[in-house]
Amino acid sequence: MYGAGMSSCNALGIRLKEERKRLGYSQQSFSDKLDVSRRTQTMYETGSRDPGGCYLRKALSEGVDIAYVMTGVRSFRQLVNIGQSEEKLLQLFMHLTPEQKDTVFRIIYNIAQE
Repeated sequence: MYGAGMSSCNALGIRLKEERKRLGYSQQSFSDKLDVSRRTQTMYETGSRDPGGCYLRKALSEGVDIAYVMTGVRSFRQLVNIGQSEEKLLQLFMHLTPEQKDTVFRIIYNIAQE
């Protein structure tokens, strides 16, 4: 699963660094956003220290794909490249009855045809 000599902590750190770069942050600006020192951010990214829950919640709020960082598997939102509002809309839609879904679909279809 991991390359030769690569632990799960190292893999997590590598993915965290990938996410930081994907979002366009320098290590310093990212650590400032997440209220940790640059040294702590470096330790997270090198796998010498695991990030805690508070850090991960803040990272999530900055757009980090935490599912990817933790598991190596992209979240649905990242796979299909949708924003938070679209994701919320899908979550709400999934809780509708079949009849309600049909109604919503017809409304959206009619609006899109205009």
